Amino acid sequence: MLWFTSDQHFYHENIIKYENRPYKSMSEMNRKLIDNWNQYVDEEDVVYIIGDFSFGNTSLTRELLKKLNGYKYLIIGSHDTKIGSAVNRGFDGVFPEIAILEINNTVLKLKHE
Repeated sequence: MLWFTSDQHFYHENIIKYENRPYKSMSEMNRKLIDNWNQYVDEEDVVYIIGDFSFGNTSLTRELLKKLNGYKYLIIGSHDTKIGSAVNRGFDGVFPEIAILEINNTVLKLKHE
């Protein structure tokens, strides 16, 4: 299965109030997002994350990615500022600005804007 998602904002405490997310804490939000992800995404699925994945440091993000099912490809978003370290964080691939895919003769351009 192929999945597309964006704007998880793991480890971003303020996103709860900015976006009126229904969580009492960042920890609760992170746990629920992980549970929701793994409820749908299987180990062999491919997930394109279209930006703003994690505000955590390299170590926190690497551990987070280990908890999430699937092969994870990041398209750099407006808050993903450490492009060079993104692969080191545990993504299966990173696209600096845009990813272009062809699926069933349909071209998809993925960009975080």
